[in-house]
Amino acid sequence: MYSCDEVAECMTVSRELYKALWLALETSEQAVSAEDCGSSVEFNQLNRTTIKDKWNCFTDNQKTELSNLLSH
Repeated sequence: MYSCDEVAECMTVSRELYKALWLALETSEQAVSAEDCGSSVEFNQLNRTTIKDKWNCFTDNQKTELSNLLSH
């Protein structure tokens, strides 16, 4: 489970996808604080900031790039 910010900052992505990843997070509200979570994965799942949660925010080209990037 990768979060949008993790992919944007820790993986090599196109400039277009980088912007889209951060834009997808702008619609997220933090429902649970990091202190109330046991891990970053739990935090991202509960706050719905994973790529899976934001999949509909991306264009077909961006989805292809993400699929290729995350399948390796």
